[in-house]
Amino acid sequence: MFMSRISSFLPPRNGAAWGSLLLQFAESEAHCLRLPEVRLLMSCEMQSNQRFYERRGYAIVRTERIQGLDIAVLTIQPGGAARA
Repeated sequence: MFMSRISSFLPPRNGAAWGSLLLQFAESEAHCLRLPEVRLLMSCEMQSNQRFYERRGYAIVRTERIQGLDIAVLTIQPGGAARA
């Protein structure tokens, strides 16, 4: 399953729980599909987003440089266990 820039389709409503709902949906679908992990990529500059994902159990497994941007790769196993 791949979702990209979902926030660009949603109204700007910080604190409206859109992000949590989308993550919950993706994690539930991954669990139903018996996928080994949920993986997401985010800009390393987005510290508040990083904290958002870490509070939900995601862990940074590596960083990459993609098209001139430092990107963090975060994962979690469906059901809540982060991978290291």
